Amino acid sequence: MNGGITNGNPVVFRVAFKPTASIAKAGVGGRHDVCFALRTPVIVEAMAAICLVDLAL
Repeated sequence: MNGGITNGNPVVFRVAFKPTASIAKAGVGGRHDVCFALRTPVIVEAMAAICLVDLAL
């Protein structure tokens, strides 16, 4: 791991999510997805914290 625990630099990483499954809406064509963008930062931050604590132990 380069950064953070080893040398004090900030830990930087990128996160990508696959598109969510389409939701069927009658009378509307195209793809209509639910917005999960509000939940993802919390999940990513929590999982990163768990991984960093696990690495420190």
